[in-house]
Amino acid sequence: MAEYLVRTDQHVAAIIYNVMYVALALCFNPLWRYSAHENRLLGNKIEEKEVQAIHNQYRFGPLFYVVTTLIAFLSAPASIMLDLLLAVFFALPGSSVQSFLREKKTMKQN
Repeated sequence: MAEYLVRTDQHVAAIIYNVMYVALALCFNPLWRYSAHENRLLGNKIEEKEVQAIHNQYRFGPLFYVVTTLIAFLSAPASIMLDLLLAVFFALPGSSVQSFLREKKTMKQN
């Protein structure tokens, strides 16, 4: 991928890269839903609100990656930067993301 970012055909590499993320997200979501359903494969100490927060966070993953794929047609570096931001977003626990968004909303209201 790094080699293609400096070439004229960089869009093709970025599009393929992002299509793989779409495929991974489409496979990961059913896996997460199966694991989280009635805490089948989660620990006993996991609270329902935490599971719901993560569920809400993962819900839009495939859509986000479709958007980055479309952006790759316009700008390969921009789509890769968005991929990195999405990696950070999905690496954070869902409750952290929700509390961050709540704080941001509170700051806007004040």
